[in-house]
Amino acid sequence: MKNQINPNLAFNQMLYSTLKIYCGGGTGTGFIFTINVKNTIIPLLITNKHVVEHKEKNTITVILHLTDENGNEDNCKVTAECDWYFHSSKDLCFTFFSNIVEKAHKQTGKKVNYIAIGEDLIPNQDTLNNLSSVEEIVMVGYPIGLWDSVHNYPLFRHGYTSTHPAIGFEGDDIGLIDIAALPGSSGSPIFIRDSGMSKQKGIIEYRDRLYLMGIQYATILEDVTGELIVEDVPTKSNYRIKGKNPTNIGYYVRSSCLLEFKDTIKEMLEKRPNNQENGFNSG
Repeated sequence: MKNQINPNLAFNQMLYSTLKIYCGGGTGTGFIFTINVKNTIIPLLITNKHVVEHKEKNTITVILHLTDENGNEDNCKVTAECDWYFHSSKDLCFTFFSNIVEKAHKQTGKKVNYIAIGEDLIPNQDTLNNLSSVEEIVMVGYPIGLWDSVHNYPLFRHGYTSTHPAIGFEGDDIGLIDIAALPGSSGSPIFIRDSGMSKQKGIIEYRDRLYLMGIQYATILEDVTGELIVEDVPTKSNYRIKGKNPTNIGYYVRSSCLLEFKDTIKEMLEKRPNNQENGFNSG
C-alpha cells in the first residue's frame, strides 16, 4: 500500500535515507549520501569501517524500500559483496550505492525508493561558528538492532552536543554528544535542527535549518578503576559490558570528513581506462 505520511517534512524523508546493515553477525547503520564529482551526483552508502569489520571487500545484507508503477511500497532484502573505500584517518568508509540498487532491480524488477542526504547539508565553518555549544541533535539509526520491520523504518533518538560543533575535540575532526551510543548505532547520521526566531533591526526572522553534523562511531566507558575508555560502538546486539559503566557520551566524526571521498572518487575515475564509469552511476 502507499504510505500517506507527509513527504515534505525533513525527518519524514530521513525514513528513506538510512539502511540497517547486517555484516559478520552484527548490525550497524548506513546512510545514503550524494556527492558531486565532476558535475555528476553520485550516491554512496556511508558507514563506519568497524561495521564492515575493517575489510575493504565484505558482504553485507540490507533491506531496501521498493515502489511499483502504482506507487505501492514493498521491501526487499539484498545481499551484495561490496568494495569499501576507507577514509584516510577516520572510522568512515563508503561503497557505491548504485551497485546495490542495480542488484535489487534485477532481483525484483521494481524501483528502489530512497532519499539521499546531500552534501549541501554539511555546514561550513561560518555556520558552525554561529551555533551554540549546546545544540539539540537527532540521531537516526538502529540502536540494539531495533527498527520498524514492517515498514523498514529506522528509529529517531534525541540528545545534545557536548562540545561546540565548530571546534574539533582535542584538535581533531571529531566531537562529543550527550546520547547513549548503543550497539547498532554505528554509522548513524547525526543532525542539528536549528530552528527558532530572532529579531534584527526590529524585524522578526524565523529559521528552520537542518545540518548533517556528523557520523556516530564510538562511545566512552568507565572501568572499575575509574579509567575512561573510548570504544567503537559495538555491532552485536547481545554485546554486554563487563566491569565497565556507560557514560552516555558518544563520539562522532565531523561531516566535513565525508568530502575527502571526492578526491578518492576523482582518482578512481582518472585511473579507469577510457573513463569508464561503471559503479559511478547517479542512480
